[in-house]
Amino acid sequence: VVEPQEELSYRAAWPAALLLVLPRAAETAIGFSRWVVQKICTGSHDVATGRSLRLPFIWMVDDLLVAFYKLERPLGKGGCKVMRALTDRGFREAFLAVQRHLSKTS
Repeated sequence: VVEPQEELSYRAAWPAALLLVLPRAAETAIGFSRWVVQKICTGSHDVATGRSLRLPFIWMVDDLLVAFYKLERPLGKGGCKVMRALTDRGFREAFLAVQRHLSKTS
């Protein structure tokens, strides 16, 4: 999700990426962007058929996010949490893990 004035920069950096360009600049920081994504993903309708188009869940991630951390042993030795940074395939691993968890609990 990018603001209109940022579109050319994002397309230059990631020409093959699917981008959602906001209808106007997000003058309310991240709030407007998140609201637009929620409206599109949870309440869109096909104009021709009237069919509801909803996603079972959506991911919202800031473009400053650089890694996920995974708990190797939730309490570790002596009660300390032991974490491992997931930098290479971490995003994919984290997203899929949460989706698997959600599908088991729904």
